[in-house]
Amino acid sequence: LKKILNISLLNKLKYKISLINKLTHEEVNNIVSDSASDLVQKRYKVNELMLAALSFDPLVFNNTYRELATVYSFREIYLEIFVKLMEYIGIRWQSSKITIAHGHFISNCIRQKVFSEIEKLNPTEKKKSDEVLVLFLPDNEIHELSLLYLHYEYLSRGYNSIFLGQSTPLESLRSLQRVYSNITFISKLTVQPTSEKLEEYLSEFEDVLLKNSSNQLWVTGPIVKGKETLLSNEKVVVFNEITKMLNKKPAL
Repeated sequence: LKKILNISLLNKLKYKISLINKLTHEEVNNIVSDSASDLVQKRYKVNELMLAALSFDPLVFNNTYRELATVYSFREIYLEIFVKLMEYIGIRWQSSKITIAHGHFISNCIRQKVFSEIEKLNPTEKKKSDEVLVLFLPDNEIHELSLLYLHYEYLSRGYNSIFLGQSTPLESLRSLQRVYSNITFISKLTVQPTSEKLEEYLSEFEDVLLKNSSNQLWVTGPIVKGKETLLSNEKVVVFNEITKMLNKKPAL
């Protein structure tokens, strides 16, 4: 399997199949691992992590991660390697070559690394402010990994950020208003609410949590992609991808 992944990588790098077929397994590995190209090395590590996923091997994952951490920042590892890995897994998931179990395994491995990096930030004192970023997923939405990474990014930049995670009922968010007067709610909509109920959800959210306040809602994800102009207003801001949220400074 490792040879197949590396052959695929060499082919993308314009090596002819006729030449690759003449190479031994060891020669293929050596060409890939000896490449000075940063892009090749990152793709090679994605392949290594894919093998860890397919074999349910946390040792391979952790060893590969430690190697990456000696060269790249955590931001580079997540955005340029982990994101690509999850994209590959998603493609293979759709073609039935990988199962939900594989996806859950690698997601949890990555989640552990994000939590570990958050722990390293170790703020020494509580921020005395009524301004806060609240990261949550709507009721019945469970795809939290990219939102967790966003939480790490905000904390690393000194923001007061609270991560609530999966399946958070709208009404329960009202309890935040008893503590904070200036809230930027941030969410990613992958499967919930459905497209048919999206506008109803955003309208209710605005009525319950944003009206007559300085609060805002920032949303991204497949459900809202391509609808930035249609859905955005002064209270609700729609982003076509989650990384663009990092380029917009919260109005806190």
